[in-house]
Amino acid sequence: MSWLNSIFSTKQPKTVDDIMSEYGGLLEKYPLAIMDISMLPIPKVKMKVILKALYAQARTTEDKNWFETGFMILSNFQDGVGAKPIDCKLPEGTTKADIQAGLAIMDKWILWQKLSAAEMEILLTEWRRFKAGEPI
Repeated sequence: MSWLNSIFSTKQPKTVDDIMSEYGGLLEKYPLAIMDISMLPIPKVKMKVILKALYAQARTTEDKNWFETGFMILSNFQDGVGAKPIDCKLPEGTTKADIQAGLAIMDKWILWQKLSAAEMEILLTEWRRFKAGEPI
């Protein structure tokens, strides 16, 4: 994977393993959240290249499925979300304030989720073209 590492040089060099570890950590920590693209370990365009390259090199169906899913979940990273991920977790309280806070969270999450879903359709089309032979 050294050839793949070399095309992703940044101010602070990261290996593909570092990038995938950071990405996996984000997905584990915020499984349903919409996050700002700045939270990605590298720009989204480069993440797409890495995920396609790793898929092409994967030997197991499980690995291929992980990289494909990781590619689709890139839609959860949107420009303008801000430093705090927008999660759909609701407050645990049952007071009127808790319920109102929960509704506000859900309203915000639903708006961003619509944008995310639209991008996921685009990513799905791109992935299908890739699997049909379009170059990385």
